[in-house]
Amino acid sequence: MDNNKKRIKSFTDLITWQEAHKLVLLIYKICKDFPCDERFGLTSLMC
Repeated sequence: MDNNKKRIKSFTDLITWQEAHKLVLLIYKICKDFPCDERFGLTSLMC
């Protein structure tokens, strides 16, 4: 194993997971002030 590479101990060490987590937090921040019916509509589209 290359000395420059960090060993992955958890899925949270994955850059892909970290970036996806940032995206989720951003979406939550944007949507938190939406009216309830708007949030429900968005949720139903994601399932």
